[in-house]
Amino acid sequence: MNLSWTQRAMLFGKALTGNWDLKEGSQGYTMLKGILPGSVGAPPTRGTEAQLRGYGQLPWVRAVASRVGHAVSAVPWKLYAIKGKPTVGTEKRDWVKAKGIQLCGDRAMRKSLLARAEDEDSLTQITDHPLLDLLYDGNPLFSGIATRKVIQIHHDLVGESFLLKERGPLTNPDTKRNVPTALWPIPPHWIISTPTPTNMAFRISFRGWQGFIPASEILWSKELDPAMPYWRGSGVAQALSDELETDEYTAKYLKQFFYNSARPDLIVSPQGEMASFGEDEMARLEQAWLQEHQGFWRAFKPMFVSRPVDVQLIEGNFRQLQLKDIRSQTRDICMQVWGVPPEILGVLESSNRATIDAAGYLFAKYVVEPRLEFWRIEYQRQFVPEYDDRLILDYDSPVREDEEFNAGIMKACPWAFEIDEIREAGGQPPLENDLGTAHMEPTTMTRVMTWDAPDPKPNPMDLLAQQHGNGPPMPMTPPIAPPKESAQEKFSALDDDQLLAYALQEARQERRT
Repeated sequence: MNLSWTQRAMLFGKALTGNWDLKEGSQGYTMLKGILPGSVGAPPTRGTEAQLRGYGQLPWVRAVASRVGHAVSAVPWKLYAIKGKPTVGTEKRDWVKAKGIQLCGDRAMRKSLLARAEDEDSLTQITDHPLLDLLYDGNPLFSGIATRKVIQIHHDLVGESFLLKERGPLTNPDTKRNVPTALWPIPPHWIISTPTPTNMAFRISFRGWQGFIPASEILWSKELDPAMPYWRGSGVAQALSDELETDEYTAKYLKQFFYNSARPDLIVSPQGEMASFGEDEMARLEQAWLQEHQGFWRAFKPMFVSRPVDVQLIEGNFRQLQLKDIRSQTRDICMQVWGVPPEILGVLESSNRATIDAAGYLFAKYVVEPRLEFWRIEYQRQFVPEYDDRLILDYDSPVREDEEFNAGIMKACPWAFEIDEIREAGGQPPLENDLGTAHMEPTTMTRVMTWDAPDPKPNPMDLLAQQHGNGPPMPMTPPIAPPKESAQEKFSALDDDQLLAYALQEARQERRT
C-alpha cells in the first residue's frame, strides 16, 4: 500500500492503542490481559492447514463447502440511509443513525422497519458508494464474489477468516482516516499470533516472510469456541476430522487395491505323495493354464489334469468390509453437520417431488441466510463506520416466496389481483394498453376497471312516494313479475298500480322473513 508518512503515523498510533474499545484498568481489559499475557497472542489451531487443504482433497468437503460458499457470496448487497425529522423552522432533514435497524439481526424485523421508514418517506437507497464498490470489486486479483467465497470457506472449515484492508486516497472527514478500497483474504494458518491488550497487531508468516499488521487493518471474524471464546475459531472441519479421515483412508485403500494389491488371485500347488513340481513341469502347467483360461472369452471352461492339484483362491471381500456403507454414512454426516439438504447435492435416494421443491427453500432459509446475517453484522460493525456510521447495510434475501401458497391465494380470490399481477406470477409479460390493470369478477369474469361502490338497490316505496307525494294509496292489483333489466329500468317501466302492488308484495315478503 502506498501510504503517506501522516497515514503511517496514524496507523502506528492505532496499532499502539488498538481498535478494541477497552480502557486500561477496566474489567474487560484486566481479564483479557490475564488471558492473553505478554505480546504473543493465540497461535493457529493444530491441523488448521490440513483442514483447509482438505477442500481440495476430500470430495464431500469440496462439494458442500463450495456450494454453501458460492450461495452466500452470490447474494447482492444494498445500502440505505435514513433522514430524521425536519429541523425546527426549516424543511431540512439531516441523515440520522438508525441503530435499531443497523444492529437488527432478524431479517423479517429489519425488513419491516425499512418498509416503515419507506412509508414515512425517510428511507433512501444508495446505489453508488465506495462500500458497494468494495464488496463488488474485492481487490485487483480477485472479484468480490471470489473474495467472499473464500472467506466463507475459511469460516466454515476452521471457524475464522481474515481480511486485510487496503486503504485508498478517499478520506472519511469524521475519522480523518482513509477508507478501504480493496480486501485481501489471508489464510488462517498464516496468522501465527493474534492481538493482545499489550500488542495490538497480527503476526503473519508465510514461507520466509513475516510481518506485523495493526489490528485495525484486518477484519477478524470467527465462530466462537464455547470452550475458549477468546482464542481462535471453531469450524466444521474440526468437528468432522475423524469422519473425514475415515472417508479419505477408505478411498486410498480402494485405490491401492485396484492399483497394486501385491497378491495373486489364486495359488496352484501339487498334492499327493510327490507334492512338488519341477521347473519345466511347472512352466508347462502355467502355460497350459493361461492358454486355456486367460481372457473373458474362455470363462467357465473346465481344465483336466493327470495328477492332484490344489487351487487356493485369494479374494478381497469388500462386502464384508462394507466400504460403500462407510462412505455413504460419512457423506450423510457431512451434509447433516453443514445442514445442507441432500437434494441440493444431487443425492436423490429417498427423495420425491415435494422434498426436491422444499430443498431450495430449506437451504436458503436455514443455511444461507444465517450466514448472511452473520456477515451483515460484521460488515455493519467493522466496515460501515469506516465510511459513515449512519449507513445501513442489507442484502437481497435468498429465500424465495412460497409459490404454491401464492398460487392458492390467487385461485381462491382472483378478483383481489390485477390481471398483470396474475400474469407476472405465471412468468408472462403485462398486457398492452393497460388492459392488465383490470380485475376479474369471480362469476362472469368480466373486466372491472374501478372499485367504485355499486348503486344501491332502489326502494319501490321511495319511487312511489316520489311520483305521488303523500297522496292516498292506489287500489291493489295483482303483482307482476319484474322484467330482467337493471333495477332502475325495472321500476321505471311499471305504472302506478304495478308499483304499488310490487311494493306491497315486497312488504309482505319482508314481514314473513
